[in-house]
Amino acid sequence: MKEIEDYKKGISIFSHLAKDLDLVDLSKKPGPGEWSLIEVFLHILDSDLSFADRMKRVISEDRPTLIKLDEKLYQQRLNYHPKTLATAIKLFESNREMTLFHLEILKPDDFSRVGIHSIKGEQTLLEILKFSIWHLNHHGKFLYGKRKNLGKEIEEKYI
Repeated sequence: MKEIEDYKKGISIFSHLAKDLDLVDLSKKPGPGEWSLIEVFLHILDSDLSFADRMKRVISEDRPTLIKLDEKLYQQRLNYHPKTLATAIKLFESNREMTLFHLEILKPDDFSRVGIHSIKGEQTLLEILKFSIWHLNHHGKFLYGKRKNLGKEIEEKYI
């Protein structure tokens, strides 16, 4: 299934985005109200963990409630510190690898299983999977741009 392969590609893209960044690079905010590189990385991680939880619950439960993640509260209240990037990379990779294990054994019909999102309503497993792929690409664009502004431009890779 194409989406499973795309989800898997995200593992290497996340670590690629973090290549050769130091604590100063990760901490810099481009302007008032804008997120630093580490805040974007940890937002991607937190969101990916949430998407994985939603997918596992849709796989294992009948029509589970899927709670919205408040990205602004996470950014404000959690300690999004540059020293955590190495751990974030490991966690992102491990989470995706474990989620892939669950996705790869499913039958095609399983991807039409539904959860009920607290804001968006019904979402199929396939829709959640596609959104998690889109989310990494979407925020990856910001990271490439922020890197360029710091003089740390790298080849852009997307799914």
